[in-house]
Amino acid sequence: MNRNLTPLKADLMLVLVAFLWGSSYVVTKGSIDLVDPLEVIFFRFSLAALLSLIFFGRHLKTRSGGEIKAGFILGALLSLGLVFALNGLKHTSVSKNSFIISTNVVIVPFLYWALCKKKPTVMSLAAVCLMALGLGFLTLDFKGDFSVNKGDFISFVCVFFYAGHVVLTDTYSKKYDPVCVNTIAMITAALSGAVFLLFTGGLRINLPGRIIGDMIYLAVFPTFLCYTLQIKAQKHTNATHAAIIISLESVFATLLAVFILHEEITLQMVAGFVFIFVSVLTSELGDTILEKLKEKYLMPGTPIQADRAEKEG
Repeated sequence: MNRNLTPLKADLMLVLVAFLWGSSYVVTKGSIDLVDPLEVIFFRFSLAALLSLIFFGRHLKTRSGGEIKAGFILGALLSLGLVFALNGLKHTSVSKNSFIISTNVVIVPFLYWALCKKKPTVMSLAAVCLMALGLGFLTLDFKGDFSVNKGDFISFVCVFFYAGHVVLTDTYSKKYDPVCVNTIAMITAALSGAVFLLFTGGLRINLPGRIIGDMIYLAVFPTFLCYTLQIKAQKHTNATHAAIIISLESVFATLLAVFILHEEITLQMVAGFVFIFVSVLTSELGDTILEKLKEKYLMPGTPIQADRAEKEG
């Protein structure tokens, strides 16, 4: 499947990832009030790891040392990121938590540049700025309180773990067997959750009935399915482009809140949608359009180049 995956199919897979992650905000907010965040991480990744072993366990038979290391690093980044994200959500609003976490899209291109020595293009940076602006319009209440609380700070810490996960997923997906690395990452995240619980009072076996369904949903769709699709898709795109598409999760979270929870849609939110739409278009088509403009106006023999040559002569 991966060998024949086109860039368009990879982008559509990432859009599905963004949609499922967007849906997880409402579920997580409801669960986090009844269950410790570390329990959420443990149950979520334990079931995801089990599913990964069932469907992709055969890939572990030919695992290399590099794949084990890559999976361990990605799993550690995921579990640490979720610890801060879920703890932050306990002390701040869903909208602020969603916006802060989504700002990893701003960090990704520079981290990608630092680690992989690949300088982001002008259009990529423009798309990132437009996305950040759109997310701000979409999720923040400009008439409300802009003070920074404990939950905001905790949420911001997770941004660096998530940005690192996106960048290293790009690197590892192109170097190793993606599903093998992802399976090891799920196992690592589950074990990390267990270790965290050992140092914070242990695990409750009898969970509230409504939580069980939430945990199953979070484990199957926003975890097992999403991380499998993400690492497969990122094999065929770059980290900055992937981060921009994944940031659509805030759009889907807002739309689901409007249609399912009957939250009000405002003019400010519409403005956010417009900025985000332009950002995605810029990411998808910006470099191609820029190259065509260069070819048309800056190639030898064109009117602009002829005028320049005449003036220089």
